[in-house]
Amino acid sequence: MEGADGYAGKVKRWHEITTWYILWTQVSTMKSPPLCPVETTVRIVGGRWKAAVLEQLFRDAQRFSELKRAIPGITQRTLSQQLRELQTAGIVDRTVHPDMPPRVVYAITPLGESLRPLLDAMCRWGKSHSAAMALKKIRASDR
Repeated sequence: MEGADGYAGKVKRWHEITTWYILWTQVSTMKSPPLCPVETTVRIVGGRWKAAVLEQLFRDAQRFSELKRAIPGITQRTLSQQLRELQTAGIVDRTVHPDMPPRVVYAITPLGESLRPLLDAMCRWGKSHSAAMALKKIRASDR
């Protein structure tokens, strides 16, 4: 009888593995639904630091150290990550000059420049609603 249980256990295990494989292949080959345009935009410019990085680059192309000094509170690691993400999205261009030591300059691309009106509108909205948001926060803390 012990041999029969061993065989049944192997069949059960094989069935679990094949079921998992079939489900995995179905899920991995499914295409995700397309993102709505707002979600696409938020994925590119969302987050705490990207707007600050873009604001600096809208002024002029800058080196990493200049960006780091111009954005208080941002860590070197975070700045590097944000620049990499913006570069991957085609918003920022990274140019390495073969000086000694090598000089890296970050600049806004034409695609990135197209974000300027959006960020300006967000800035205007924030300024015009900041007092109302602060008042709501004060009222909520009084409860």
